[in-house]
Amino acid sequence: MPTLRAELESLLHRVITPTDLHMALADQGWATILLPNLPPVKHTPPGEWFGALTQLTDQHDVEGELLRLLETKLPARAKEFRALAARFGKTIRHDLPDDPPTPLADARDRYAFLLRERVGALPDVFQVAGGPATVESVYVAVRLSGESSALDCEAEAAFGGAHLGAQRHIGDRTGRRAGPEQPEPLETVLNRPHTRWVLLGDPGSGKTTVLRHAALKLLDDADGRLPIYLTVTEIEDGVEPALRRLFERFDAADLTPWAHKEILEGRAVLLLDGLDEVADLGAARQALLKLAVNVGKTTTLVIASRPTGYKPLHIDFVTLALCPLGDVEQRALLSRWVPDDARVTAALARLSRTPRLRRLAENPLLLTLAGLVLRAGKDVPQRRAELYELALDVLVHRKHAPDGLVGPQLAAPGLAMELLGWAALRLHGREGDVYPRGGADRGAGGRSA
Repeated sequence: MPTLRAELESLLHRVITPTDLHMALADQGWATILLPNLPPVKHTPPGEWFGALTQLTDQHDVEGELLRLLETKLPARAKEFRALAARFGKTIRHDLPDDPPTPLADARDRYAFLLRERVGALPDVFQVAGGPATVESVYVAVRLSGESSALDCEAEAAFGGAHLGAQRHIGDRTGRRAGPEQPEPLETVLNRPHTRWVLLGDPGSGKTTVLRHAALKLLDDADGRLPIYLTVTEIEDGVEPALRRLFERFDAADLTPWAHKEILEGRAVLLLDGLDEVADLGAARQALLKLAVNVGKTTTLVIASRPTGYKPLHIDFVTLALCPLGDVEQRALLSRWVPDDARVTAALARLSRTPRLRRLAENPLLLTLAGLVLRAGKDVPQRRAELYELALDVLVHRKHAPDGLVGPQLAAPGLAMELLGWAALRLHGREGDVYPRGGADRGAGGRSA
């Protein structure tokens, strides 16, 4: 469940720059307890600076004061600030004690808060004090290509052999030149007239983050299309039941008919994750085709999947591949986790020494693992297998968290490492690079008991 800190950090990214906020804080008496402990605003990445600020506001219980300052500077967004405070039981202190809070005005405002709670925060395992806490704070541009060469089939690629079958499906087969001629981010793709898309990408290539980032960006346009993020598994019995279950978890079932109407009348973007993760691929494909037929023609469908085993859904779907991270994006992402430019430069140089290591740096998840290893005070190893083992050790034992701020830990981390290692060995021997649903349970061979 996202925390106030994560929500507040996400909000700051959307509404203000670190420089402007730092100048505003300098005029606030209550902020004197924060300013001496903040990193230099001019030499600190925004994600790290906002992370440090929200950590301090949490420690000193001054989130209400910060939200009041934002309301003063940005009165047009006062409703958003007050609603966030109310959700977490914080009070925005006003000069007039009888100033009533502004209620949430409409369904879209309520939905926006629910969606940010669902997709805005990083998984708990990646959140550490002073580090990034939200999707927006770590996102770097991942581009999509309609060229089959975007799927790397070389022997050095982690999933190269599995790409040979999927490569032929990449591109625009509608005959209408609907897809991009050059690689471009999903936000640009969504501005095209075409409304049926499939995104293919390897594990860790950024599929989920790309979909979630697109959803958050679409929310910024109050008059734009409604972004709806669901998994393919969730919509196998229909999108309306999926929406109902989602909203019931937030005690907001009354939003179901409103959101469903937006979809049917063509005012939504459906972002559907994890086609490859369903238990019954045939049933999932039928559900997706039914959805494509029944929703409004101007409602956009974006479906994400791994390339392995993928078969085209329909001639109307344009299939795009996620491109590997380029040099600029690699540096930007690693810098989100490691504020030391010299260490970032040294790590990227080390990762460029062999083709296999270069491909590791091109994968957002694997590069993030490298960043966590560096954050824990260790060097990036020369071999990919060593990076996996080292990153797993860092995550399981929370070695990337500062002393005193480790947070919840596994009761038996040593046993967890043993079980994960055993499962990985069994899976590698059985399937190679591709593991079907339930494969991890079988790989563990009953040892979890």
